[in-house]
Amino acid sequence: MHGSSFTYVKDNGIKKSKIDRILVSQCFLNDWPSAALTTLPRTLFDHRPLILITTKQDFGPILFRFFNSWLTKLGITEVITSCIESGHFYGKPDQILNAKFKALKSVLKASIHDQKTQENFQSSILNDQLAELDAIIDLREYTEDELSLWVEIKEKLLEFEKAKTQDYHQKSRAKWIKFGDENSSFFHNYINCRIARNRFVGLEINGS
Repeated sequence: MHGSSFTYVKDNGIKKSKIDRILVSQCFLNDWPSAALTTLPRTLFDHRPLILITTKQDFGPILFRFFNSWLTKLGITEVITSCIESGHFYGKPDQILNAKFKALKSVLKASIHDQKTQENFQSSILNDQLAELDAIIDLREYTEDELSLWVEIKEKLLEFEKAKTQDYHQKSRAKWIKFGDENSSFFHNYINCRIARNRFVGLEINGS
């Protein structure tokens, strides 16, 4: 519920409680995951009217998603620090923060794209070298240098694969994979409830 913490206010605020509810069916949030319950001004009454909104509130595109694997990229901390400190941002605090996020989004997007392109190129070269080493093992055993090179290539490829797997896991937000829970309808309902509970439907600033 949004708008206020209480639905019933009596005796100039001495008695306050949340007694009004809206009952929905079990699969309601599956059909309308963006639904939100909002209290309206009570004016002269002791109960706040409730309104159930099922239409999606569009506040524009999400600024950007930050992946944990980016923190392992070479020089990413310097890129972020340089972008924030070198830019010139003006306006109210929320406008300044929004401008910083927009600038950081474009800089990070370019930097991560360049690094991923370079990683894909390196991965292609390493796979070719690994294929050459695999062809050798069919004829004879590895020498010490070849064995050392094979181990080094495998470790580098595993690092690239680990970063990709980490991104996939973060995109899925599937915590039951980590904790061993079952991917059942219970968790889908829980996620939909969390989405509805955390959704911003508006901001009240100086009565507006």
